[in-house]
Amino acid sequence: MSKQKHLGVFIAAAFIGPGTVTTCTLAGVDFGIELLWALTISIVITYYFQEIAARLGWVLNEDLDQIIMRGIKQPLLRFTVLGLIVSSIFIGNAAYQGGNLSGTLIGLQLLSDESISKTTLMILIGLGVLTMLWNGRFELIKRLLMLLVVLMGISFLFTAIYLGPGILTLLKAAFIPAFKGSNTLMVVALVGTTVVPYNLFLHTALVKQSRSEISSHRLLKIDALFSILIGGLISMAILVTAASAGSEGISSVIDLAAILKPSLGEWSKYIVGFGLFAAGFTSSITAPLAAGLVTASVFRSKEGAVSERFSKFAAILVFAIGWVVTMVGSAPIEIIKFAQIANGILLPIVAITLFILSRNKSLLGELANTKGQNILGIILVLFTLILGLMGLSKALNL
Repeated sequence: MSKQKHLGVFIAAAFIGPGTVTTCTLAGVDFGIELLWALTISIVITYYFQEIAARLGWVLNEDLDQIIMRGIKQPLLRFTVLGLIVSSIFIGNAAYQGGNLSGTLIGLQLLSDESISKTTLMILIGLGVLTMLWNGRFELIKRLLMLLVVLMGISFLFTAIYLGPGILTLLKAAFIPAFKGSNTLMVVALVGTTVVPYNLFLHTALVKQSRSEISSHRLLKIDALFSILIGGLISMAILVTAASAGSEGISSVIDLAAILKPSLGEWSKYIVGFGLFAAGFTSSITAPLAAGLVTASVFRSKEGAVSERFSKFAAILVFAIGWVVTMVGSAPIEIIKFAQIANGILLPIVAITLFILSRNKSLLGELANTKGQNILGIILVLFTLILGLMGLSKALNL
């Protein structure tokens, strides 16, 4: 692979959004490091399905919505599934974009000691994201995301190493599950914040766009594995940092800076602030980007062409909705509920479809799943069904 070989950086950036930062923080505060194993499971599930999505995109040279439609012949069912895809990716990302931008804003406020007004910061954030989306140069976006992810990783990993327990204690927590009735919902929350449909659609679309520059499936797998491991390790570092703070007074990630101040001094504010800014800003780019690529693919012309301009406008519309939501204060509960329901239904559909297609030797030839991958896939598909049902239950009880 040449200049765009590190496509996985988009997935690493999307892996660690403000929602992930907040969930890992609360998990660390409430349960210490005993839930590190849940993030290990998240890494396995994310890599399994991301690799299949990338593999299918590379071999078939199609977007994920087109790949899913391959096995659906009934017109009404096709229309229903396409509607779910658009609802989950476009409407869902528009609703959650407010959270991405709020995380970016809070991070900058911590870094600037709130000396700059919210409006000014939001205008600066808006200009930065819009420049990336309108420019549309994946190489430029990739380099920015890579820089932010690396710096975010350094800040949180350094803090976790400085404050955390010994390596053997961490390894035990990361690989030995500790099931308790009290931590079940948090386990689902930790996995659910990282295993999301839009990353799968984004990865496939990016692989298709850069297909001519990808020299082998092996390098594609290594790229995905490396990036997802980076995202997972950063998430683990956030959890360990919060666990080391050891305070029940944390209700959000913002409180973490104050709790860490006795150990890290003034650096605590800048570490947490930059981490939250990087997580929010990178997700503020990847979420609209995914929505634009998927929406353009679903509404492509009869000749199969996808308008680059249409993709940009769709991405900017998603960003604009999120920007307004952040300025107003919160998204209408009905929109969030609808997005959660769509995600809860779509995740199992995508997981099952990817698993079935990944076993098809007539499509993938020697790149079809091995027996070991099939066994693991059955387990992980069942897990995504549970995640989907839990997401639906949460949405219906809002």
